[in-house]
Amino acid sequence: MEKALTGSDMNRGLGRISLPSSNVVEDFLRVEERHCLENREEIPILVISPSLEVSRLSLKSWKMSSSLVHVVTGGWNIIAHDPKNGLQENEIVQI
Repeated sequence: MEKALTGSDMNRGLGRISLPSSNVVEDFLRVEERHCLENREEIPILVISPSLEVSRLSLKSWKMSSSLVHVVTGGWNIIAHDPKNGLQENEIVQI
């Protein structure tokens, strides 16, 4: 899946990257993982940054208004703002 980074994805105060929920559920999650997210549990994940460093982050589901949003937290700011990664708003990243 590819995603264009938004201003909120790069906002240091928010510290998370949001993912299209339909793609996360359909493309990535096993049944057990879906149940974890439905029960408001986080799933530990490994993320490889553009500089090829591996980080342990968390995948969570947040209820926002009437929709469910999947987010990666727990260290996203480190990846997003590390000059070695060169990430910026509107850049396309692979997830």
